[in-house]
Amino acid sequence: MLIEDVSFVPEKSGTITIKYTAVTIEEDEFSGKILVKVAASKEGIENFSYKKMYNTGIFTDIDEEAWYGSKQTGAVKLAYRYGLMSGRADGSFDPAGSMTVAEALTIAARVHDIYYDNGTEFAAGKTWYEEYVAYAITEGIIKRGDFTNYDKAISREEMAYIFANIIPEDAMEEINDVYEIPDVSEDDEYYEEILFLYNVGVLSGSDSYGTFNPKSNISRAEVSAIIVRVVDPDERRENDF
Repeated sequence: MLIEDVSFVPEKSGTITIKYTAVTIEEDEFSGKILVKVAASKEGIENFSYKKMYNTGIFTDIDEEAWYGSKQTGAVKLAYRYGLMSGRADGSFDPAGSMTVAEALTIAARVHDIYYDNGTEFAAGKTWYEEYVAYAITEGIIKRGDFTNYDKAISREEMAYIFANIIPEDAMEEINDVYEIPDVSEDDEYYEEILFLYNVGVLSGSDSYGTFNPKSNISRAEVSAIIVRVVDPDERRENDF
């Protein structure tokens, strides 16, 4: 193998050192190191790339024929490949399970951190989610006091509020002209965020009328579809209701 045939993806910017041992044509062995200077990436959608491999059966409870499966929208597969969602400790993904506020903020923090290339190393504090919550507050994803119980199941409208604040609005091109949603009124607390996500193609409702069900819990499979649309413009939906 020639040095020119070797490629790699650095985890962060700076000077990367690659140590090697090589053998000449005459079978003389020698070693050395290569220093590669990697410039910091700019903020933007282009910072999102696949981080993991996904194979059928990687989770014990994923039906690849279901709407979220790899033979349909591929929502779970893409969310996993982007490194934004993972499975449960027992090897399942739990697609129908609800998501807590803490889990939603964890995903939001990951997306924001990648978009802005912050390189944050999140560590467990008093609770596993403490640093993710602190990050979300510091970066303006949520405001202090928005949530008092991070272990409760998050509602669909609360999820919309969080996800609408992850990346700048100018990175979310409006592709739809949605002026009203059947079960969301202008008086609702998160009306602006919900309408915004409809118009940029991140939300599309649960039926042909665009019904949102704002107060109901949101499943992990639904979250995987939504977060993939946030980070991948090609996955965003055109709404025609």
